Order: sequence, then structure tokens, then C-alpha cells
Amino acid sequence: MAFLRALTSPELPALDECDRLLAEGRPAEALALFRAEVGRDAHNDRAIAGLARAALALGERPALLEAEGLLRRRAAEVSAGAGDDRAAGELLFLLGRVSAALSASEDAMAIARAEDAVLAWERVLAADVPTPLRVETALELAAWLEFMGRAD
Repeated sequence: MAFLRALTSPELPALDECDRLLAEGRPAEALALFRAEVGRDAHNDRAIAGLARAALALGERPALLEAEGLLRRRAAEVSAGAGDDRAAGELLFLLGRVSAALSASEDAMAIARAEDAVLAWERVLAADVPTPLRVETALELAAWLEFMGRAD
């Protein structure tokens, strides 16, 4: 019965609509809808990841800070709870991207946020994640280290 209810859940169409708005280049609208979905279910990894992608597309500091907080909390819960590296992989990848974006907009915390990005991406690479995410993370990390002048 739970499986059948999941197939008719109103959550999936709502998240599809959020993704569609983001793909259409309407990040502010997508952010609002993803935020509403996270409000309904604070453990919805797809909604949290979508909110982070919308915040990155929008590029506004308050949205990025909101995404950072949600990603940190949920990545810690997933890592501590089930130990599921795959579930935490995308969240950590996005946390790295959000930290990198925030480091560009801050003076006092720029170095700490840059290091947070590196640590998040290194955790993804150390985890059991699908190959496409591993490759994307490795490329993101290499570009970020080069940008920081730490390419070795």
C-alpha cells in the first residue's frame, strides 16, 4: 500500500514543476516552490537539492545561505543516520558549489568557505557515489583548486 501511495503522491508533480521552472531559467519561482516543498518535508533530498540549484542559479546571498544551512543539516543527518554515501553525495557536491559561490561574495569568511568547498568535494570523492557524480566532482574540485592557486 505504501508503494502504491508513493506512485500517486502529490509531491512528485510538484517537484517536477519546480525542476521545469529552473530549466526554463526562472530560478526565483523555482526557489519559492522548492522552499515550499522543503517546508512540507524537511527530509526531502530532492527538494533540498533543487533549492540549492535554484539558489546557485539565482546567485543571491540570502538564498545561498539558506541552501547552505539546509545542505549542511541534511548531509549530516544522512551521513550519521544510514551511512548512505550515495544519498549524501549529491548533497555534499551541492554544498561544495554553494560554499564556493559564497566564498566569492564574502571577505571575512571567504577562505573558510573556500576550504569548506574543498572538504565537501573531497568527501564526495571518498564516498561510494555513482561515476558521473564522481567525475563531475573531480572536475569541480580541480577547477576550484586551480582557481585558489593550489593545483598540485
